[in-house]
Amino acid sequence: MRVETGGIAGVNRHETERLHEEIFAQRAYLRFGVTLPENSVVFDIGANIGMFSLFVRSVCPTASIYAFEPLPPLFAKLRQNVAAHARLFEYGLSDSEEEVTFSYYPDWSVMSTRSTYADEVMDMAVIERIVSGRSGRPVTDADGTPTGSTGSLGNEMQSREYVCRVRVLSDVIDEQAVEHIDMLKIDVQRSELDVLNGIHDRHWPTIRQVVTEVHDAPGSPTSGRLGRIVTGLVGHGFQVAATQDPCLAGTDRYMVHAIRGELPRGTPR
Repeated sequence: MRVETGGIAGVNRHETERLHEEIFAQRAYLRFGVTLPENSVVFDIGANIGMFSLFVRSVCPTASIYAFEPLPPLFAKLRQNVAAHARLFEYGLSDSEEEVTFSYYPDWSVMSTRSTYADEVMDMAVIERIVSGRSGRPVTDADGTPTGSTGSLGNEMQSREYVCRVRVLSDVIDEQAVEHIDMLKIDVQRSELDVLNGIHDRHWPTIRQVVTEVHDAPGSPTSGRLGRIVTGLVGHGFQVAATQDPCLAGTDRYMVHAIRGELPRGTPR
């Protein structure tokens, strides 16, 4: 399955191209021993427009994909892109079942999050690096003008609020009769610990690999989160690689890859 950005329904061209670069070209999720064997069961939590689900289908055509996205504008794009390839769920995941308010950023949809976790100062630090090209190629609008070169970046962080449902991951696993998960991918903009806390002890042995973005900023509600998540995964029997892109040094963004078995030689611990 070949995927080109021109055939993907996206919110913004600059985001669609950046997601494609990160997920398809850089293969950011298949690092440090993470694999997608035949007939993999994959949970795409924080699916956005479905770029990762499309990647999974391209790498592993026999995969069973469960894609979760609570925000209506993003779920509409997700449905356009992957309805034929994945089971779609229009809600988020957390450590309790409830309805919560989300902040949706139309110009930077990947920064959308539960309103209680919104941190526009930290998000702006990441966006400034993306716009300047320090985290990959410079981002441009349709006419080739660098995004953010006109107007203030602050204007691009204007948000809309949506009240969305969140559920407990273990409840969904039981409801869908999922016997094992080969890859649990989590990208939920500071809600990652809530998602992991929603996995009951009886389900952890059925999860083979975890790849999650983790946010950790001193002096913020996420302070110390990276260490807690790594310690928790090790306690559940995983070998863990926790890294930060050098271009994002000084921000709160980290990536965690966790597998059962030995990490490849040279993997940063």
